[in-house]
Amino acid sequence: MKNITIISTVLLLIIGSYTQAQQDPYYTLYKYNMNMVNPAYAGSSNFSELSTGFRMQWVGVEDAPKTQFLSYTAPLKNKLGIGLSIVNDEVFVLKETDITLDLSYHIKLNEDYLLYFGLKGGGSFINIDLARANVQNDPLFAENQSFFNPTMGAGLYLKNEKFYFTLSTPNFLSGERYEKEGNVPIAATDKLHMYVGGGYSLQLTDNIIFMPSIMMRYIDGVENAYDLSAAFDFNKKVNAGVNVRLKESVSIFAMTKVIDQMQFGVAYEKSTEQSTDFTGTGTFEALLRFRFL
Repeated sequence: MKNITIISTVLLLIIGSYTQAQQDPYYTLYKYNMNMVNPAYAGSSNFSELSTGFRMQWVGVEDAPKTQFLSYTAPLKNKLGIGLSIVNDEVFVLKETDITLDLSYHIKLNEDYLLYFGLKGGGSFINIDLARANVQNDPLFAENQSFFNPTMGAGLYLKNEKFYFTLSTPNFLSGERYEKEGNVPIAATDKLHMYVGGGYSLQLTDNIIFMPSIMMRYIDGVENAYDLSAAFDFNKKVNAGVNVRLKESVSIFAMTKVIDQMQFGVAYEKSTEQSTDFTGTGTFEALLRFRFL
């Protein structure tokens, strides 16, 4: 009964959140750094993990989004896990630094399945350089803005040796932000993000594993985004594949084991939209991950 109550509470936090949350970066390499979108992932790998990387979106486009991140997760005693994430996001006049702490707890459903549920808490430090907008004789743009938005998220993560399912919202609190409309920033409200997805591992040969996966991103007021991914693992040393974001982009990615404790990954994403002027030369992403026993 206690486990059912906890699971129901987390589900209500995720699905019942009708408030609006922030417009988060959408990573191509999210599967290798899952706690960025789901706090329940913290500690689920049974390793301590330290990850850092960056995402440069629409390279060649002025004021395009740039993201740098650092995260750490670790299993604790008593079925607990912990995580810490620092994300620095920059686009147009907006600079945002998010600092969040994850806490997870897991239960054993049967001999094969573990269910993790987690909470994310922290906040976003927002700085808006309105002077860069070059808006003349408007008192609204006479003074730069700085403020703090609190963050609260929740998630569920179900897994066994071959399968995983993820459901999460990184933040269900409302907050202030600015968005670009033409060449002018306008005040806006953060929007709810929800992620739901899953993946499977199929052993093809002694040395090759096929790993299809899907991720759906819901943003309040925006068309849903769907990621379809097909990856192959070779000798548990190289993991490479293709990701298709329906009606948006196509990506290629690879993660390679440099040494037993270190992996390095890269991804290149190109928009499938007709407007090449907007998307530049594409989006680049890199990830460096360390694992400790």
